[in-house]
Amino acid sequence: MLSGLIAGHLQKRWAQDEPSDKCFDHDDLTMARLLAFIDGSANDPDKREVRTHLLQCPRCRFIFAKMRAVTVDNPRGSGSPIGGCPRRH
Repeated sequence: MLSGLIAGHLQKRWAQDEPSDKCFDHDDLTMARLLAFIDGSANDPDKREVRTHLLQCPRCRFIFAKMRAVTVDNPRGSGSPIGGCPRRH
């Protein structure tokens, strides 16, 4: 319960701050690099950059943990929607 409260507090604080240009929620390109890192398809320079940023940015560590949990539970191509989003045909 305490960890949930701490995570909620930190998430509210990060939601108020604007992401830097390296943050994974800055744009689609940075999010794609994170997803490639998670699924193991990132190239070496991107891997290093993602790792370095994860070490420096608590906001992106939180995003990484949430995205990793979602993608591990629902791998691409499994036929189930990711994060409860409705499937579009």
